[in-house]
Parts: sequence; C-alpha cells; structure tokens
Amino acid sequence: KNPTKGGFVGKKKVPTADDVKSARARMEELLRSGLEVAFLAGYPKEFKILDDASRIDITRLNVDTSTDEKGNFSVFGEARIRAVGFKESDLRALLEAAAQKTENGTTFKELELAYTNVKTDFEKGTLSFSLKTSGLLWPKFSADEFKSGVFGKKIDEARSLMASLPRFAGGK
Repeated sequence: KNPTKGGFVGKKKVPTADDVKSARARMEELLRSGLEVAFLAGYPKEFKILDDASRIDITRLNVDTSTDEKGNFSVFGEARIRAVGFKESDLRALLEAAAQKTENGTTFKELELAYTNVKTDFEKGTLSFSLKTSGLLWPKFSADEFKSGVFGKKIDEARSLMASLPRFAGGK
C-alpha cells in the first residue's frame, strides 16, 4: 500500500558479533570506572566505605547495530552504585566509651582499626564485619584547662590539683 522508505543499496559495514561483544564490554568498563570516580569524589568523607561494601550493577545495556557512513554503531548503558557505610567517628566513640568502663578518665592517644570478614546485604542496607583494634589509652588532659585552673591559686592548691590528675606520677 505504501512505498518503501529508507534502506540502502550497495555495500555497508555492519558490526560483527565480536564488535558488539567488545563494545558491550567497553561500555561496562566505562560505566563502572565513571561511577566509581564520581562516587569517590561525591560521598560525604565522614563515612567509611569498606572495600566489599559497595557494588556497581549494570541496569541497562543496549546496542544499536545500525551503522553510520563510517561503520560506527552505538551502545547505550545505565548503571547504579550502591554502598553501605558508617561514621568511623561513631565507632571510635563507642570504643572510647567501652574503655571508660575500665579506665575512667582516659582517651585513645592512638587507635588502629582493622576490618575483616566484611559482609554486605545491599537489599537490607546492612553491613557486618570483624574488627581488630589496638590502641594506646592516655589520661585525658588539657594543658590549657589545667593552666587556667591553677592560675592565681596558692602553691598548695596547685600541688593538690596536680596530685589529683589521673595517673599523676610526680612533678614540680
């Protein structure tokens, strides 16, 4: 009923199965690397994202095998990244609170955290891991606060304040 439109007479390049496979793989690589770079630059830095706590899913990958005059064809893709993280400062505060139960009046001068056995459930938004810690507890002390507390006091009062410091060993 209607005349034919479009079409082509002559020779034209078309993508091979290997071309399509290679283009799909390249698009996946571009999506993954682009999302990773954008994510690393954009998420709030107060959050800790462990190595196995993020995942990139390719949600759509379409190949249009029709070619232009140079034999080029197009690939369209979409992806999403999901990550589960936590504020490491909250974890450090929790560890310090636990230390206060046995060593009151102390703080961590050094605290190293090592995460292992990371398991993430992206559907539930949960993260579990094993934590190995090592640190050095140190008496809480602010030289500025101490100076302002003893300023103007008699020598006996200043000595008494020094002697009341946690783990005070001696001084002049």
